[in-house]
Amino acid sequence: YLSVMEDPDPGILERLFVSPIPTKNDNEIYGIVISTAENEDGMTPLKWLQGSESGADLSKGYNVLDIDGQEAISLEGGTWVVVDTPDKKYQLSIALLPDKNGDLLFTEIGIIVSSLKFSR
Repeated sequence: YLSVMEDPDPGILERLFVSPIPTKNDNEIYGIVISTAENEDGMTPLKWLQGSESGADLSKGYNVLDIDGQEAISLEGGTWVVVDTPDKKYQLSIALLPDKNGDLLFTEIGIIVSSLKFSR
């Protein structure tokens, strides 16, 4: 039902895509993008989302989650989640790609988020 692939750009190693296996009649591309970034400034997920580089719209509010003992921020009804690794070296972002069919994977993004475990 779902496939996982690396970013098609060979220079980008920090992104994975989870998307439905296309059918013959399915020309739409939609899915979930999982990306990592170095947390050079030691920002919390909320501080990063408040910054200009995130592109986040916090005017609609956000929720605070606990993912394996780490504080995470959930935006846009759970369609975008940002969490730091326990050592605060990296931030992990999990988001639905914006598309008219993106909401079809809402359950799957929840499964990915709830299954995260950090090695310590």
